[in-house]
Amino acid sequence: MKVAYLVKGPDILPALESWKKISDLTVVACIPAYIDFYKYKGYNTISIKKYLALDEDIMHFTHALANPPFSDRSSNSNNTADLDSKFNEKSRKICQNVSMVIRTKHFTKKASKFRKKLFSSGTVVEIRYLPKDTFPSILNTETCVLVTRSDYNGSAKIKYSDGTVRVVNLTEDTILLSADPDYAGPVTNNLSKRWSRGKLHRNKIDDDPNGIKIVEIMGSGDSPVIRKVNPSITTDGSNKYGVVMNVNANWGGLGKIFVKPYDAAITSSVILLETFSEEESNKLYEYLHTDGVKDIIKKNMASFHPSKTLFTNIPDPL
Repeated sequence: MKVAYLVKGPDILPALESWKKISDLTVVACIPAYIDFYKYKGYNTISIKKYLALDEDIMHFTHALANPPFSDRSSNSNNTADLDSKFNEKSRKICQNVSMVIRTKHFTKKASKFRKKLFSSGTVVEIRYLPKDTFPSILNTETCVLVTRSDYNGSAKIKYSDGTVRVVNLTEDTILLSADPDYAGPVTNNLSKRWSRGKLHRNKIDDDPNGIKIVEIMGSGDSPVIRKVNPSITTDGSNKYGVVMNVNANWGGLGKIFVKPYDAAITSSVILLETFSEEESNKLYEYLHTDGVKDIIKKNMASFHPSKTLFTNIPDPL
């Protein structure tokens, strides 16, 4: 076996030692700072840059194993580039068998090009969801083991987080949710059309006592945290009815929800579900607290963000 093992830090050494005894092992250092470390330990080591540059017309390895970095955090930006999907796509082109830990978020997004291409390839052998405490140092990130084989063309075995196993014929339209083996897709009349998010980052708020109200965040009290900003900075959400919640909520729940003051704008830390009157806002507020909706959220929330995709699964009561 010619094995490529995509690695991060030195905690993987016991596994590398095992594979070194039974295979022609190449360590792919996904974090450049560890290249010399693995070479010093006696492993045939290449950089991730060299790995990504390998000729895709050749199967360089029989197996690829990986628990790679999930996203590029080399900058201070909140908009980090995906790495797990990038490494997986490359591995499937140059390795016959690939077993890789990746984030499940790729399988929950309808617009994901990675999911569409992967699921329509027919090469997915298995997707095995991992318990949320598998990687305790990684907060609010759901993961799975994705197994593919270049010479495979068939249905995939999906092992869900509750232990349920399904054999699924994956297509580019398939959406998978770890907590709902029976998920059948978005409901026709759903709440996603009411969803919006502010654009002004909280650290960019310049308080203006003569400005307009803005909901900064839900806070810890019985009402949202309200500040005032010059309307030239933002008017997102201003003069609109609706309910608001934090962008960073609770995994499996929406966290605190409030009826938004009509004249208040919202920051980028706030999600707005827009209505057309205060009466509708109150109805929506009560609806989101019902047991039925809470159950939908628990099954469909793929991260701790109440994303627009999440609300495609919640019927619109208005």
